[in-house]
Amino acid sequence: MTASEFSKIAGRLMRHPSAPFHEHAVRAEVEAICRENKLKFKRDKFGNVILRLRTAKTRPFVLAAHMDHPGFEIVKQLSPKSWVAKFLGGVPDDYFRLGVPVRLMPQGAAAKLGRRPGKAKEFELHMTQRVRFRPNPVNGSPAFAVWDLEDFTVRNGRRALSTAQRLDELKVESQLKGVKEQVEEMIDELLFTVARSCLGSNRDFAFNGKNRKMFARLNRVKVATTILSRSGSSAHAL
Repeated sequence: MTASEFSKIAGRLMRHPSAPFHEHAVRAEVEAICRENKLKFKRDKFGNVILRLRTAKTRPFVLAAHMDHPGFEIVKQLSPKSWVAKFLGGVPDDYFRLGVPVRLMPQGAAAKLGRRPGKAKEFELHMTQRVRFRPNPVNGSPAFAVWDLEDFTVRNGRRALSTAQRLDELKVESQLKGVKEQVEEMIDELLFTVARSCLGSNRDFAFNGKNRKMFARLNRVKVATTILSRSGSSAHAL
């Protein structure tokens, strides 16, 4: 399989937003790809797609893959433009910042992350785009939500970016922001300690050449952490 063929298949799968228990669109695409390539498959009672391919009389092995991503399942409607959603999946708390853009599915309406009423991973979602939802027989519409990220793209003809990979990048960016804040706090404390020490013994001592260099060096570190945390390509730089 060539890189181009792989990217086409990956793109077909990744362009379908999904969340735990809301992966029917990805499953339908998997089954379509199997039919096109004359591969026999079946669904089990849990909804898994099982494909058996025999190429030789050797001991069989199993390859497995998820058809979903971490996402929000709508559990209650608060108003015509607001819902409560339960987050499903193992994701750190620092992903859930107020105002983070999300998409209400399956219609794809723009929304944003609202407050978190309690300790459970349940959040308010507020629609920011006018959409007329069709009734959903289970939970009402919409049924689930995902982060508003690119589903799939190819960079420089070589790199495929999926939602899961972009979530990893966001995690790195969040961690860099935390490191920046810690470094800034430490530097501020150090600057204050040095200044107080110098001025306490000799008021003129704080302005001599040695201490000027120390202050300048500390400030350069502070500026460097700011630039790193604001860099859009911080995850790639690592």
